[in-house]
Amino acid sequence: MSGFEIDKDVKEMLRDANDFAGPNPNAISKEVKTLTGGDGITPPTETITTVPLVDAIFKSYNQNAIEGTSVKAGDRQLVSNGDIAIEYGNIITEGADRWIVVSVDNKTPAGIPLAYIAQVRKQ
Repeated sequence: MSGFEIDKDVKEMLRDANDFAGPNPNAISKEVKTLTGGDGITPPTETITTVPLVDAIFKSYNQNAIEGTSVKAGDRQLVSNGDIAIEYGNIITEGADRWIVVSVDNKTPAGIPLAYIAQVRKQ
């Protein structure tokens, strides 16, 4: 089975999980900051856009995993396909809620990003 076939399977499983969980009225997106202009005297202009995380799903931590140091009460896991890179410090939005990525595990065998599993904390 090729990496591309596995990638397709991961996306299908995430879609199935979303279908099972029911429709989420709030889109899940990643904020992307872009700096333009600026000449050394005038600071650049910061623009924030959102990129939809298709097939992304939030899941709660098992209560046994919350030990108060690395995983705190209220933290959630975000599981998304490998189309959009998720990195430490990224801001994830779900409706009006903002979450910061505090850790991320990227599943990238043979250089093909399949999924990102991020620990997020509400802002």
